Amino acid sequence: MGRSYEAVIRVNSQSGKGGVAYLLEQQGIVMPRRLQMEFSSLVQQEADGSGQEISGEMILACFTQHYLDQGNPYTLAQPKLVSEGDVTYLEGTLHAGRDRIDLSGEGNGPLAALVDAFAHRGLIFDIADYHEHSTRDGAQAEALAYVEIRVGNQLLFGAARDGSSLLASLKALTSAVNRASPWAVERAEHSGAVLR
Repeated sequence: MGRSYEAVIRVNSQSGKGGVAYLLEQQGIVMPRRLQMEFSSLVQQEADGSGQEISGEMILACFTQHYLDQGNPYTLAQPKLVSEGDVTYLEGTLHAGRDRIDLSGEGNGPLAALVDAFAHRGLIFDIADYHEHSTRDGAQAEALAYVEIRVGNQLLFGAARDGSSLLASLKALTSAVNRASPWAVERAEHSGAVLR
């Protein structure tokens, strides 16, 4: 018919996850299947709220807002990692508004060490899944990482991009914690963890 696939994709409140995933793939974002399911419900909420079709640009903005720009309440800064045998040690700083929170943890890899560091602050969760891919070819490529965490019975994804795949994974984990932040802050306050 002389038209590209993108020209016939329409996303509204009745749309499935396939069209949403395809439009994001055109932007270099290849979501894991469970994230497609989680994110499509957010897009449907946007469509329900507007009552209109959602454009590819609006879908990208929604993904960026809910995942890539999830720097609130916590932003991870200056993580330092040291490996000794099978153990990785992490030290870093969380910025929470004007407050700085020192972190330290250890595990069998960088993500496990960050999970342990959060646990020392009363934020208890497990990693359920991890995916990573390059956003383009060549020396200027960025890594896009997706981390799914399990908070009680709830599963939540975080995502981040960075020139370093290691930093992308650590930021994605922090993004997931931020998406669970109402639980995380409440749990930390009840446990007496120092978050300021």
